[in-house]
Amino acid sequence: MGESGTVSQAIDRRQKQSYDEADRVTLPTGRSGYAQRVEPGGLDASVTAEVRPATDVRWREWFAIDPQTVTNESADRFLHVSYELGLVSPAFNWPRWFTGWLADRDRQNRPLTVADAIRLITSHLRADRMAGGHPGDLAALIATGEMERPMTRLWEWRQELTAGQPYQEWSSYSDDQRYRWWYERRWACGPALCWVGLNPATGDTDGKRRPTLAKVVRWAQREGCSAVVVVNLFSWRATNPGDLGTAADPIGPLTDEVIERESARAGVTLVAWGAHKAATERAAHVLPLLTSPVCAGLTKSGQPRHPLYTPVATHVRPYPLPR
Repeated sequence: MGESGTVSQAIDRRQKQSYDEADRVTLPTGRSGYAQRVEPGGLDASVTAEVRPATDVRWREWFAIDPQTVTNESADRFLHVSYELGLVSPAFNWPRWFTGWLADRDRQNRPLTVADAIRLITSHLRADRMAGGHPGDLAALIATGEMERPMTRLWEWRQELTAGQPYQEWSSYSDDQRYRWWYERRWACGPALCWVGLNPATGDTDGKRRPTLAKVVRWAQREGCSAVVVVNLFSWRATNPGDLGTAADPIGPLTDEVIERESARAGVTLVAWGAHKAATERAAHVLPLLTSPVCAGLTKSGQPRHPLYTPVATHVRPYPLPR
């Protein structure tokens, strides 16, 4: 998704957009109880009919909005992605959805249905639009925490659709699968920890245990993050880093762009590529692309320590260290 354009352009695009029937998601009746409270006339189905599938990679960006650090740019991105995911319903009914909601205290206190979560999201975003709002107004709204409850409900819904798996995973590869541009593991709504490593192994596709990722997840949870996004100095996939020398282009054409973007959007950027000889020159190029990087200790050569060899209790500190 592009990050340019105005709020009105986002809405115009959304109003013109149509989806293939096979790609739509509707609520499974009776599942976990949330589809049992259906309004007259099948309104719930009309509210949820255009919500994008749980596999859509844009969900990762939507769940990453952080009320504590929201900016005008991230609020504008949140608005764009909300429309693209079908979370701003064309069945919008202001008096019933928002004003009626505020007047119904019993409804406010009971668990949200998925349709009610979408109604609240639609009401907030459309109200901002009808009032002549701009991303600054939306950022202020998100900062109040008003969006957290419906966002949490939609996260729970995703869990229900994926058989209760405790986390969700997304990743991006080159067409030939030789490069991995990024990988994300998310377990809740909120900001991510961006882990900058040396290069991706093949554990995400060969089913092997991933002890380093498990350790970084614990680090991220301690830092108050809800996901780990993994990027690398070199995007060439190799279990043995020594094989990087066999690749014609071990860095990959998208790597710098992805590193800069994911670091800027993360709550914490942890550099942890270790002492491999290939890292020194490449790291000097990558460091200016990072937003407030931290490390969990240094190797003898002054490079940020690899997580696998660092205790989880180790506290992070700025990198490079202040002189």
